[in-house]
Amino acid sequence: MLSTLKDGGYLLPWDLKQQLLGLRGSEWIPITLNYAKEHWNVDTGFDWDEEWEMCDERQRLINTFWANWERRQGELCLDVKACEGADELVRKLKKANVPMAIATSSRKEGVDRKRVKHAEMFESMQVIVPGDHEEVKAGKPAPDIYLAAAKQLGVHPRNCLAFEDAVTGAQSAKAAGCRVVAGTLLE
Repeated sequence: MLSTLKDGGYLLPWDLKQQLLGLRGSEWIPITLNYAKEHWNVDTGFDWDEEWEMCDERQRLINTFWANWERRQGELCLDVKACEGADELVRKLKKANVPMAIATSSRKEGVDRKRVKHAEMFESMQVIVPGDHEEVKAGKPAPDIYLAAAKQLGVHPRNCLAFEDAVTGAQSAKAAGCRVVAGTLLE
């Protein structure tokens, strides 16, 4: 079942990855498992397209998948480079005393791993709101995460400028009332 994904080395196509960027694991994992079922004949035991309540077995499957994903992502974090110009921009904004926050769908555990490679950037942030923060009831594209970040910064969302690399993130920031700069990641 899930070992097939790991052992087979399947890669998700870019058009699917773009749909998943910015979503919480609990939201993107069912989409991914349904894709695996349809395209790679991986049987998860569930029809992920159906409307369903979160039964214990499905929740365990999602939690296991998510934990394995974050473990692997943590291993890969050491190879991730900052976007071109990001370090310089953060340094300049910090020097100008501009309040800054990170609003990420990653859980706190994943954020802590990302700090290892980019400690200076993370230390420049007054606020970091992970996707599993208590004030974030709904994941992106809902505005919750940006509303929580603005609140913790003590800034009205309409006075915030959000930099986003995912459509769902840009939608989230816009729904919160932020101004948005959106870019795309290259495949």
